[in-house]
Amino acid sequence: MPGTQPKSEEEVQATQAYDALEKLIKDCNENVQRMKSTEELIYLSQKIEFECKIFPLISQSRRLVKCGELTALDFNNLSPKWKVMTRPIYLHLFNDCLLLSRPKEGGRFVVFDHAAFSYVRGEKCEMKLHGANKNLFRLFLLQNNQGKRVEFLFRTETHSEKLRWISALAPPRGEPDLLECPDAPQVQCIKTYKARENDELALEKADIIMVMQYSNDGWIEGVKLSDRERGWFPSEHVENISSKHVRQKNLKEEQRVKNAKQQVFCKK
Repeated sequence: MPGTQPKSEEEVQATQAYDALEKLIKDCNENVQRMKSTEELIYLSQKIEFECKIFPLISQSRRLVKCGELTALDFNNLSPKWKVMTRPIYLHLFNDCLLLSRPKEGGRFVVFDHAAFSYVRGEKCEMKLHGANKNLFRLFLLQNNQGKRVEFLFRTETHSEKLRWISALAPPRGEPDLLECPDAPQVQCIKTYKARENDELALEKADIIMVMQYSNDGWIEGVKLSDRERGWFPSEHVENISSKHVRQKNLKEEQRVKNAKQQVFCKK
């Protein structure tokens, strides 16, 4: 695409080839992801028991978005000094629901509450607490399995984990219009990164990523210009694109690809 003239026959042919390859890769990735998700659900269903209302866990459309053990903070208001009590809670966030469990030995979980994803909200917490109680965020279940509204205060081990949970709990986002963010930071991949968790972004050398936010412990959330995929990755795998001219050129080139694909589709 970069080596072709706009609106030329070569551009049309390059766009068609690019689109066919992109579709093939996307279909393969989706099939692999679907198989992986089903395997995860089957394995997880053998490790989970419900003490609340039970629902079938295995579904072809369900996929695991993020999971992990967090520390829940409870305040004992009977104490004159508002003593903070802590307890471990494990979250399994799927694309359509959230499970809250008590972790048990042997990697097993007892689900004590759950909610549809549309009733889940996460937000930053600015509460100042002494000691190790940093990296806090609030989790709201607007309607849990009993139809009630409940709230949790969680602590994570790192700043990036806090931001990643808040991002994962956010309502579904549409495809970003990158041209609306001309001044947003951009980085380029200098070292391949293989995603280890479901909310991470796999990177190949030379990938251009628009930065959405930084953590203070070396992680970045961004959107790849080439395919609009969004996720987190370590900052040591990329370098900053400091030139405003280069950043604008990257956005214009990606917009050109998008426009060319739309023109090809209109002709079909």
